[in-house]
Amino acid sequence: MEITVAEILGSDLLKDAKVIAGQAGLYRPVASVTVGEVPDIADWLKGGEVVLSTLYAVSEDPTAQLEFVRKIIAKNAAALFIKPSRFVKGLEKTLIAEAKQADFPLIEVPNDIRWTDLVRDIYDRMIQSEVEIRMKGDLIDDLLAGQYKPTELVRRAGFLGADLAAGCLAMVMDIDSFGALIKDRNLDEQTVQRMKREMLNAATWSVRAYSKASLISLKSDNVIVLLAPPADGDSASPTEAAARLATETKDAYSERYAGSTVSVGIGRFYGDPEQMAKSLEEARAALTISRALAKTAAVTRFDDVGVYKLLLRVYEQAPDDLLNLYNETVRPLVEYDAQHHGDLLTTLEKYLANNTNLNHTAEDLFTHRHTVRYRLERVAAITGLDVDSSDELEKLSLGLKAARLLRGLNQL
Repeated sequence: MEITVAEILGSDLLKDAKVIAGQAGLYRPVASVTVGEVPDIADWLKGGEVVLSTLYAVSEDPTAQLEFVRKIIAKNAAALFIKPSRFVKGLEKTLIAEAKQADFPLIEVPNDIRWTDLVRDIYDRMIQSEVEIRMKGDLIDDLLAGQYKPTELVRRAGFLGADLAAGCLAMVMDIDSFGALIKDRNLDEQTVQRMKREMLNAATWSVRAYSKASLISLKSDNVIVLLAPPADGDSASPTEAAARLATETKDAYSERYAGSTVSVGIGRFYGDPEQMAKSLEEARAALTISRALAKTAAVTRFDDVGVYKLLLRVYEQAPDDLLNLYNETVRPLVEYDAQHHGDLLTTLEKYLANNTNLNHTAEDLFTHRHTVRYRLERVAAITGLDVDSSDELEKLSLGLKAARLLRGLNQL
């Protein structure tokens, strides 16, 4: 299981190591570790490796040293750990600049550290990371199932390094259209797992900078965060802070995987640990609604989804009721437009979006206000709902929202 370069640097063995370049790349995932004391080591790399080297093979030629590092960077290695004072007098400025430009971690380690000890330490941390991820995933399962008292879950979270006693806010992150992406790009399992881990790494990087007391878990295809209040009492509200962290996470992920995006659902903050599960359900609902409305790279807060959260609850408890709302309101318009190549549904949507202003609606539709009025009269005639009645217009508005939600949930 991959961990980040930053997590490796947390080892006591590396307490005196120095990051010479590539601070911004410390979130890079580490898939393996290799000792690189031959000039062509880059030819054997597959990506994600931490390379350990004294630069012995290129110690006499600064140009060869630069080329050595360039090739390692080009192969998407995670980092280069070096002992530059053992066989070379010092690193050339051009080499350091190359690493800085690529945000590639170039890390100097003390000469007395044995590569065999460092290799063992890194692999031990990778195993520990795998165990922690599974334990955190189990905690999330138990939280959703309601099988344990919140006080017990808080205690277990504490064992995993999180302090949720003062409450938390839940965030759920997911790669957009992941199934289609895997199929379209014919991604292998190793790449799929690396993409999910990259989402976890990006979230961990942002969240821990805000609050080390938070719990971050990779569960199936989702990253789930139980965001605890920061120790320093950040002035931003929890939901504002969560939105900022979500944006940082999705942006960092997209920089790593061009053409792939992440969306995030955010629940409400509750100071009582008894409400942890409620916040998590809210975050999942916010993400579901975002998905249903065909949003991508979106950060959606439960407080901002309005009536959709009520419609989703109706669908989850009585799906036929939501379908009936659709049938009794806008379905006749959908069928009419399909048969007559009409624009009644679009006109109604624009009319509502413009707060029933005819002139603004006509401008959006590039037509005359009298045409808009005629179409609205046809809407009333076909649905039996008067667009000049606030109550009946509200019913049409709910019908439109029900249609969007049902379509997004593949129920239409």
